[in-house]
Amino acid sequence: MRCKLCWRDAVEGEDYCTYHLEAYRRILEAYEDWRGAMDIGWEEFLREISENPATGEWAREVALSLLGEFRSLSPSGSPSPPSPRRRRGSS
Repeated sequence: MRCKLCWRDAVEGEDYCTYHLEAYRRILEAYEDWRGAMDIGWEEFLREISENPATGEWAREVALSLLGEFRSLSPSGSPSPPSPRRRRGSS
């Protein structure tokens, strides 16, 4: 199975590759710290880290994915093309 955010193989039993899974775990840990320090909701937290220029690439991709705003990239780094659609009347 592939990582839901990139072309790498997912960790067995997980949706993410090693890199995105680590970023996801760190996001969860960071949220607990932020929530303990200030009144911030999950979505607002994800927006904050996704817009922060100091946030790493993998963490930003995970945050955007959790917000529903991430588009997977191909191994070349370009956006994945949309899935091909069958035209009516074609086999």
